[in-house]
Amino acid sequence: MLQQLDDGRLDLVIGRAAVAADPSKYNYRPLGDEPLSVVVGYGHPPLPRKEVKLGDLAGHRRVVYPSHMPLHALLERVMDLAGLAMPDNAISTASTFVTVALLQSSHELVSLLPSAIAGLFVRRKMLRLVLVKLKSPSQTFGIVTRKGGVLSPPAERFIELLHGLYGPQAQRAQGRLREYAARKKKTA
Repeated sequence: MLQQLDDGRLDLVIGRAAVAADPSKYNYRPLGDEPLSVVVGYGHPPLPRKEVKLGDLAGHRRVVYPSHMPLHALLERVMDLAGLAMPDNAISTASTFVTVALLQSSHELVSLLPSAIAGLFVRRKMLRLVLVKLKSPSQTFGIVTRKGGVLSPPAERFIELLHGLYGPQAQRAQGRLREYAARKKKTA
């Protein structure tokens, strides 16, 4: 998508400028953090109620994002900080829906998903949260525009709407996910 931004076919991209070969070509306005959650399929046997360490999940096969995606790099950093190597037998997919389907099909799979997305599937009883404290900070996402580019009036209005609406909504969604996880932990 950054190539389309460079070519002038897009006014802006919602994403991370850091994934570009030359991030200095872009203006980046953060919208929010993207906290991550460790998840398993809903049919997975319940895990201990206490916090689980990543090493405790060593017997599980990982479903990961492809190596060119930022969340793969973040997973590598999380694993490294935990003193673990990336698994050789990971299943790689860029599709959240394929990830969820795979997790539902096997009790031996685990994955890392953005918390807001994980929460949608947790609330629908398709996934379970695994209470793992990750040592790596979440990544931010934001509005990426070309340096020196002129935004169209609709693009400027869209940015205003994103800043005015999305930020508070994302914070509320993250708060609801934390509350849900806390309630589930108490009742489990």
